[in-house]
Amino acid sequence: MLRVREQAIAHGFRQADLFQAINAQRQQDGRAWVSMQTIARYWSSAVLDSFSWSFLQEIAAVYGCSVYELLPEDDGLGNKLPTLRRAVKQVA
Repeated sequence: MLRVREQAIAHGFRQADLFQAINAQRQQDGRAWVSMQTIARYWSSAVLDSFSWSFLQEIAAVYGCSVYELLPEDDGLGNKLPTLRRAVKQVA
């Protein structure tokens, strides 16, 4: 599961805050708005067999974190996936 909600809580964001921040940036850039339904799908990781890497980058920019911090830490089968956090721990 994506960790969009987990990172939001860590950075003091609510779902509505993310919606407003993403769409404020998109409005400045002259791009189409994102629906609350899309935000809710990423927020809850509901039915996300595939996701938009560029949209995760937008979310990470709002949070001020790395996009890798939004990715799952395991594959759902108990296998740990490479993450930035794990890589830093291994180097330290």
